[in-house]
Amino acid sequence: QALVWHVTPAMRYLSARLYATVHAITDVERNIANKLKDNIQGVKEVMVKDTSGGCGAMYQIDIAAEAFKGKSIVKQHQEVHKVLQEEMKTWHGVTLTTKAN
Repeated sequence: QALVWHVTPAMRYLSARLYATVHAITDVERNIANKLKDNIQGVKEVMVKDTSGGCGAMYQIDIAAEAFKGKSIVKQHQEVHKVLQEEMKTWHGVTLTTKAN
């Protein structure tokens, strides 16, 4: 008798979260990346880099996620801004690149 696996949407979501690639060097960058990974569905890759010389005032964030499918760039960026709204209050700027997976 064959073993049949039924993959539920919840299993796909958990699988995507477990295999997301996080590119971050400092603890602050890693915390930002993990917050995005934990709060946006289907993050496949996220890169966070402090571009302010280390003071934490400006960041470059590149993120690819299933949640962005079918959404405009503006809507994708709004989703990231919503997740990072508290952190962004102390930033001078952010360069954000989003794409759907």
